[in-house]
Amino acid sequence: MACRNLDQSKAVQREIISATENQQVYLKEVDISSFGSIQTFCRDINHQFSRLDILIHNAAYFIHGEAYQDIGIKVNALQINGARMSKETLKKFSPAWRVVARIQNLFFPKPEFTAQNYFSICTSEAFKNTTGKQFNQRQEIMQPGPEKPAFKGIWGADYYPVYANRPEIQEKVWALCLDLTDGYLKHRTYL
Repeated sequence: MACRNLDQSKAVQREIISATENQQVYLKEVDISSFGSIQTFCRDINHQFSRLDILIHNAAYFIHGEAYQDIGIKVNALQINGARMSKETLKKFSPAWRVVARIQNLFFPKPEFTAQNYFSICTSEAFKNTTGKQFNQRQEIMQPGPEKPAFKGIWGADYYPVYANRPEIQEKVWALCLDLTDGYLKHRTYL
C-alpha cells in the first residue's frame, strides 16, 4: 500500500490484514506530487523486494489542459473512482459539497467491492499474462472508444479515449514527462 499519510493508513492496513489473514500487506509512504518522495519510495521498494509483480494505480485526478496547449497536448481529463467516501473524508468538504458527496455514496459500491475486483484481477489465471490494460468494474478490459463518439458514447466503463492509443500522443506525453523531470533528475541520482 502506497499512501501519503502513514498514520491514517495503518488502521486500514491492520483491517486488511485482519480480514484477509495475510500478514504480507506492506505499507509505504509516498507523495506522488513530490519527486523526492517518489525517489525514496522507489529506493525503499527496491531495497525491500526483489521485484514488483503488480502495480495498481487507483487515484482520482482533475487536470485542466490549458497548461499544455502551447506544446500541442490537449488534456481535459476527469476521473473519479467509484468508491464511497469515508466519514472522515466527508468532514473535509464544505456543507454543500458534503451533500453532493453523500448522494454520490448512494450510487458507488462499498470499498470491499473495489478491493475484491483488484484481488480477482491480480490473482486470476485469465489475466496472468495481461499487462498495461485498463479494467472496468466488471473486470473487463476496456477498449479504445470511437473517433467521434456520440454523447451517450462518452459515458460508461466500456471505453477509454481513443487518443490514448495514438503513438504521436504517447510520444508527446513521454517527451513532456522527460521535460518535466529533466531538471530534477540531472541533479540527483535516481534509484
